[in-house]
Amino acid sequence: MGRLLRNLRGACGNAVVWGATLFGAGFTILSALTLTGLAPGAASLGVIVQLAMSIGITGFVAGAGFSLVLATEYRRHRLEEVQVGGMAIKGAVISVLLAPWVSFAAIGLGGSGVSLGLLAANVIGFALLGGLTAGGTGMLAQRSARRLELGASLEGREFGSATEVPRGG
Repeated sequence: MGRLLRNLRGACGNAVVWGATLFGAGFTILSALTLTGLAPGAASLGVIVQLAMSIGITGFVAGAGFSLVLATEYRRHRLEEVQVGGMAIKGAVISVLLAPWVSFAAIGLGGSGVSLGLLAANVIGFALLGGLTAGGTGMLAQRSARRLELGASLEGREFGSATEVPRGG
C-alpha cells in the first residue's frame, strides 16, 4: 500500500477513535453535570446527545488533523522515537483550535449566545480530552508496535515451547 493511502487509512482510523472517545466522554460528563444540577441547560437527554455528538464530530476532525500532523512531522521517525508527552501536547493544541466550534454548535441547539464561560469551558475541556486521547492513542500504538515486533521475533518458534516470553511490554 502506498504511503499516501497508509496515511489516509491511519487518519480515518484515528478520526473514528477520537470521535468515539470524545463522544463518550462528552456524553458522560454532560450527563453527570446534568444529574448534579451543574448544567441545567442540558436537562433533556436529547440536548445531551446533540451536544455529545457535536463534541464527537469535533473529536473526529481533531483526530484526523492530529494524525496528519504526526504523519508529516514524524515521517522519518520510528514510533518508538516519538515522545508520548509531545503527542499529548499536539493533541491538546489541535483540539483547542477546534473548541470554539462546539460553542457555536451549542448556540444552534438553543443557546442565546457564546458566553465567555462556555468558551473557556470548551477550551479547557478540549485541551484535557485532546491531550488525554492523543497520549492514550500514542501509548497504545507504541505498545502494539512492541507486541508486533515480539510476535515477529517469535514467528519461527513452535507454540507452547519452553522459551519464555517477556511480560509487561
